[in-house]
Amino acid sequence: MPVNIDHVKVNAVNPTATKKFSTLRILKYLCFARNPHIDSGGLSRLFHATRHSLRDSLYSALANRKRARWDLNPGSPAPQASVLIQTRCATPKTQGADTLTRLRAHTQGIPHEGLIISTLIKMKNSGLSDNTITTVSHKLNQLAKNANLLNPCEVATYIANTKICNASKQKLAETYDYFAKANKLTWEKPRYRYERKIPLIPTTENIHKIISACSKKYATIYTILEETGLETQELATTQRKDVDAEQGIINVQGCKGHNSRSLKLTPKTAILLRTYLHEYTTANPFPISRQMGETWRSTRNELAKKLNQPQLQAIPLRNLRRHYTTKTYDRTKDILL
Repeated sequence: MPVNIDHVKVNAVNPTATKKFSTLRILKYLCFARNPHIDSGGLSRLFHATRHSLRDSLYSALANRKRARWDLNPGSPAPQASVLIQTRCATPKTQGADTLTRLRAHTQGIPHEGLIISTLIKMKNSGLSDNTITTVSHKLNQLAKNANLLNPCEVATYIANTKICNASKQKLAETYDYFAKANKLTWEKPRYRYERKIPLIPTTENIHKIISACSKKYATIYTILEETGLETQELATTQRKDVDAEQGIINVQGCKGHNSRSLKLTPKTAILLRTYLHEYTTANPFPISRQMGETWRSTRNELAKKLNQPQLQAIPLRNLRRHYTTKTYDRTKDILL
């Protein structure tokens, strides 16, 4: 099954300017590109039936084409309408390691896809974090499906009339502001006033109920988060070299403006950490924050249903940090700590 080179191109550009995607995502894109009219259920079944041949065709195409380019229009000088991605292909050792590819932007159902991608690239070049760019991407897609992104008045009307809280409206306005500035559109960003809700601080007993229902892997992760008050992103980016397992010390690089710091674990948690690192031996042993959140929610919801305690469902993973800060203030009475 040959790969259509109109859909996959090898592009020898600076890899630091690219976004990493998994090989699995490329294969799913190829499967959809070849069968654009099939429904989602049929597409899923077709993908699982043909993924191995798709993979072999992809690797063959990437190995045979060392440099190429795809443009939205023939002769177009603007390549930003497609997405640069970087994948590590399991090609023979003689073919090298990282391969840069370019995927055509999928424009069906998402108007102004090229402008959205251009905006995200400019945000990346401005030094914004990948998490911020991902959030903006999702919200721009939402706006594009409900309003004309090139018409600021229409976007402002949609934001004003959509039935969401003012905090969410403000986030949509800030998201469109990135798009407007990147594409030199004139608009006056609305400001929505909202009051911050006081979070519900969970009890230690309820937190331990959820942690005890998790697998050994995630029980260790959530115990560390509860004991240290770390953000999930801070733990996810912690590398093996940043951990002194024998002394139970974790050196954490701060995110969201937090200071980097060294944290000492209790002896019991340090034992859990040593066992965890013995089993997970990669340089980045902790899962990404999204996986931590998804596992927490699924375990929490199942436990709430099993114990018939719906109050457990009101405990988001972030409240482990709030629980830690509340206990710390109660112990030290220092609000600046």
